[in-house]
Order: sequence, then structure tokens, then C-alpha cells
Amino acid sequence: MEKLLSGFLKSRRTARVACVAVLCLNTGFVHAPFARWATGEVTEIIPQQMTFVVRGEVSRKLVLVRWKGETRLWIEPTRRNDRGTAFDASQIKSGARVQITFKKYSGHNLVTRVIRLAPIEAPREKIAEGQSRDGKFPDTRKKR
Repeated sequence: MEKLLSGFLKSRRTARVACVAVLCLNTGFVHAPFARWATGEVTEIIPQQMTFVVRGEVSRKLVLVRWKGETRLWIEPTRRNDRGTAFDASQIKSGARVQITFKKYSGHNLVTRVIRLAPIEAPREKIAEGQSRDGKFPDTRKKR
């Protein structure tokens, strides 16, 4: 048994697999491998705790999510290559329809993307390439 165990530990492949397993456990990959999408209505916003609650359209379940500095916000309608803006809770009101991307970590859901959807009853306008709703793009360099 001792000979078998020593041969097992000397194997390069075994060492690589063990390193990958330890790396995955330490980075949280095992706990949150895939992002999930949810679409629904914002029911509550708590800016002091950097959290908000979304009631899912299909399941009607409440999903409590946290945001952080890297969380991005898009407001429909938007351009195809728009990078979004830093999330600001003042741009989302209770009752707004949103689509969110979040990952489930050990004690909370961390949201990475928030898309404020256009109201259902409002007609959606298409934004042509190189235009915006207000006619200017603050993140685009001006041509000389």
C-alpha cells in the first residue's frame, strides 16, 4: 500500500490535478461557476446596504441581490456596443422592470449587470448607430 501511495503522489498528472482543485476551491469557482439571469420588477432598494430586491416575472419569487463598484447599468433602448455605466441606485425606482445577471455566493447574490427595461406599454424606438437619445455620447471621443 505504501509503495502504491508513494507512486501516486510522485505522478506529475496527479500534482497538476491537485493544484487545479485547490485553485478552484480558493477562487470561489466551485461555489459560483455560472451567472444566472432574472427578469422582474424591483420591489425594494436599500442603498445603505447596497442591495435591492427583484420579484421574478415567471416564478414571482423575491431575489435579494447586492451590487458593488464593478456592477454595470444599461437603460433600454441602448446601442448594441454600449458598455453601460456604473450602477447608481437613484436611476432605478421601485416598480421598474429590470433584467439582472447575478452569481450566487456563499451568503448572498452578487449582481454584475442591471438592465432597466423599457415599459411594456411604451413603443420601443430603435437607436441608429452613432446616435443616442439625447444626441451625445459622453464616452466617445470627438473627431477633429
